[in-house]
Amino acid sequence: MTIFGQIKNAYANGTSVTWNKPKKTRPYPTAYVFSKTAQNANTVVNVLQANGVDVYEMNKGTSIKVEQYAGTRSAAKLKAKKKTTFDEGIYVVPLAQVSRKVIAVSLEPDVFDNNKSNKTETLSYIMKINQLYRYTGSDPINNLNMQLVPPVE
Repeated sequence: MTIFGQIKNAYANGTSVTWNKPKKTRPYPTAYVFSKTAQNANTVVNVLQANGVDVYEMNKGTSIKVEQYAGTRSAAKLKAKKKTTFDEGIYVVPLAQVSRKVIAVSLEPDVFDNNKSNKTETLSYIMKINQLYRYTGSDPINNLNMQLVPPVE
């Protein structure tokens, strides 16, 4: 995923456009993970599902190796990967879906709008930054013992 800066030197006639280099890049995870007790977790799940995203759940006491976000929205960092136990169970949002980019833009904590106002409210904004994790293991759909969360109707 690449987060771009603003466009410079865009002329009305379209003859010359210079793009800034990306401000930040990081590889996609294979899944985003958050506890069932994370702030606004159910709202995040409902909004993702309403946009065609499959969300899975794992049982209470699940332990998996993940990277945890830390820092601030404008300076998000990833802690070292470690095995973490989620006492109340977790939601897992794999990126092996058609809506991969929607998922990434919605859940990455430091994605901002392009007018430098930094006020784009993605789903990650309604959770505390340290409640969001990245799973980078292979094929979470087949390698983790998960169940699909039925959509709320």
